Amino acid sequence: TLQIRGTPEPMAGLVHAFRVGNFIPEPGVRHPVYFVSRCQRRDYAEAIDALRSRQDGAPFAVMLPTDRFIAEDTLRQMSALGVPLLPLSDVIGLSASGLAALADPLRFFAGIGRRGAGPAPVSAEVVARAVVCRPGGDPTWRDLDEPAYRDLVAAVDEYEIFADERGRTAARTIDGERQRRTGIQASYFQLLRACAEYRGYYDPGADLRFDEIYKDPKQNFVRARQAIDVKTNDNWKLFKSRIVDNHAEYEFSPDPNTSFALVFQPTS
Repeated sequence: TLQIRGTPEPMAGLVHAFRVGNFIPEPGVRHPVYFVSRCQRRDYAEAIDALRSRQDGAPFAVMLPTDRFIAEDTLRQMSALGVPLLPLSDVIGLSASGLAALADPLRFFAGIGRRGAGPAPVSAEVVARAVVCRPGGDPTWRDLDEPAYRDLVAAVDEYEIFADERGRTAARTIDGERQRRTGIQASYFQLLRACAEYRGYYDPGADLRFDEIYKDPKQNFVRARQAIDVKTNDNWKLFKSRIVDNHAEYEFSPDPNTSFALVFQPTS
């Protein structure tokens, strides 16, 4: 359980440092969680060392706005001591209604008190970009490193609709039956991504990026939707269509309570 204070508690003698709550992995165990913001590696090292001294060896965690200004040596040293430094930029994304959490708190704070050799490099390589939605939630875009990508692919059957450009695979549930496909064309993902990132109704035929790549971008889009999306009585679950002046336009407007994950290459 993550217990958040109504008002963050400023830490005496440390500017831009607050106690924001506690992580309670089990009854009777409370690990403090701090938030610290600095713009230089030395300042971060000094602030974190001060917190460690105040904790007198007891486990805790520190949330950071980003890992941009934290030294990799500091990350590794604190991890080896069971003190995870957790960049919020990795676990907060944008959704239609505002900010949204992209990580399970139990997993996010699980490293408190767990001594190890240290985390992966500070700036992990982004291997995929995904738009993900749980039932009843809002779609959120995520940058995925290799472990996050593997975790998402392993959870394929937790989503009604799942498609992975990197693996050229897709899975969907239609009338209670799970369907899987392999060897899906890269162009399908590129066109669906263009629509998903577009605000409003999208016309593949008017997208100059694909004008000289595909003979008929609109027909390719229709085939992509047929391969990945799920048809409803009057439209599709993810990519809606409408007719304007005798031609079709498309909008990424997922049905409520439809869970999905569309995984794309970092650049498509």
